[in-house]
Amino acid sequence: MATKYYLPEDHTPLPPKSADVMTTCCDYCIVACGYKIYRWPVGAPDGGPKASENAFNTDFPSGPLQAWVAPTQHNVVMHKGRPHNVVIIPDKDSKVVNVGGDSSIRGGCIAQKCYNPDKPTNRQTDKPTNRQTDKPTNRQTDQRPPDLAPGADQRYSAAGELGLRP
Repeated sequence: MATKYYLPEDHTPLPPKSADVMTTCCDYCIVACGYKIYRWPVGAPDGGPKASENAFNTDFPSGPLQAWVAPTQHNVVMHKGRPHNVVIIPDKDSKVVNVGGDSSIRGGCIAQKCYNPDKPTNRQTDKPTNRQTDKPTNRQTDQRPPDLAPGADQRYSAAGELGLRP
């Protein structure tokens, strides 16, 4: 159940050697820094702290400025009808952008954007909200949305009558 306050996770699982590995990019800006996604079924054994037991090939706990997984880099998603863990971390193999696995704080939280019915993302499809008011949007198609840009209709109509692109 989603809460209106932050409940920090006290455990972040490490991906096992058998985890699926995919690549993606950050969509927060036009740079498109690279990230790796590790996915494995919930209930399957997680990776262990030894390098031989996890997909990162790193001993944990790791030293300063070495690989680690923050709670914001983990989420649970549905894949083929079953819950799966996902860990999304900066791609250390990237040779062009975010070389060596650097990331912004926003990019480092991409996993939190993945749909999870038990987290605030559950509102994205079932109960979308207006970003300015945090109130549910009206899903009736015959009702006009709130006027967030007064006069926009008149400018749009005038531009259309003149054959201009609004």
